[in-house]
Amino acid sequence: MNPLGYLSNNPDDKRTLVVVFLRGGADALNMVAPVEDDGYYNARPLIGISKSEAIVLDDLFSLNPEMKALHPLYTEGLLSFYHGAGSEDRTRSHFEAQDLME
Repeated sequence: MNPLGYLSNNPDDKRTLVVVFLRGGADALNMVAPVEDDGYYNARPLIGISKSEAIVLDDLFSLNPEMKALHPLYTEGLLSFYHGAGSEDRTRSHFEAQDLME
């Protein structure tokens, strides 16, 4: 699926699509964490975002407190987060997926 397919064909539409390719420790589950899923803390017992510090987004996900500046944009409907967006290749290898994206 082409993410640009979601953009409007209306020339007066000034919305912007920003795609962030994450490498290293700043992964999606560190930025927008499923704090209501015990599996998250089982997989990340030492690095999981604390529920008490996380900024609630919905019934499952919360924002890393270090990203609090983005929360007003989210609550105003000007920002969305999409987990698992990427290539159509279903490889389970981090390195193969990284090579495909680059």
